[in-house]
Amino acid sequence: MKILLFIPLHPSRPIPASVQSGLDGLDHSVHLVDEWRLGEMEINQGAQAYDQITQKYQMARDRVLAGDYDAMMTVEYDNIIPADALTRLVAMDTDVAYGLYCCRRKFSRWLAFAEVYDNWGHSLSGKPERAAAAWGNVVETKGVGFGCTLIKRRVLEAIPFRRFPNHPASNDWQFAIDVAAAGFIQKHDCGLLVGHVVQHDPEQQIWPIGELPYYRVVVPVDNTRETRRTMQSNKQQYRCRVTIWREMERRYYQPGDLITLDDAVAAIHLRKRQVEIVEDVEPVLELSTPTNVSKRKGK
Repeated sequence: MKILLFIPLHPSRPIPASVQSGLDGLDHSVHLVDEWRLGEMEINQGAQAYDQITQKYQMARDRVLAGDYDAMMTVEYDNIIPADALTRLVAMDTDVAYGLYCCRRKFSRWLAFAEVYDNWGHSLSGKPERAAAAWGNVVETKGVGFGCTLIKRRVLEAIPFRRFPNHPASNDWQFAIDVAAAGFIQKHDCGLLVGHVVQHDPEQQIWPIGELPYYRVVVPVDNTRETRRTMQSNKQQYRCRVTIWREMERRYYQPGDLITLDDAVAAIHLRKRQVEIVEDVEPVLELSTPTNVSKRKGK
């Protein structure tokens, strides 16, 4: 199979070393892979950020259709892929194949959806029974995400990348909707685990796990001890289901109150169903990405 490996770059940040290491280690020995990294020079830099991203994917689609490619694999600048990512994506033998990773805006949300509508959807991790059934398995989904995705040529021939003006999501959301509407099949390999770099300098990664809270935080070992301690105490807000006493604050939280917890404490309360995830409250994190355009070819 001949594949275009497309990596859209960030307008101001370089690819993290962890992401580059994953790309360098990708096994493509069975396939012919051309790598294309696309920066800002060839797109409309005055457009909104999501529209700029859409332009990059439109250009990548044009390149696939103008060449003799069988498929396009997408890896975004902040996603860490395993060596067998391409092998597993191809093995799914479906129209659009996805690896599993977490949303950088809401860590507990897997970018693997059972339902996708115009501007909302239901992630597999939204229901414990659904997450448990999917974990480690290949399952049919409704998308979404381009962090580790293989799109067959027949899909690209039928469906352009597009995004409605001022839509809250990037073009991967509309693409998933269009793919389903056209009758193509999308699947996730929920054993193909992909990391997501959500903070840079120092780096923080999130990885999916098969139980609450459905993600784990990883800090690369080359960061300082103080940095690791700070990053591992990442905090988010949750909604109380029962009354909770916080000794350090000398106060009670009542059912319905928002409470801020670090990952370790939250995991305990979630297991006991004492708190629930707040879907509309997101951690504030600084992001990053790359700029240079390069090529790689391999067999």
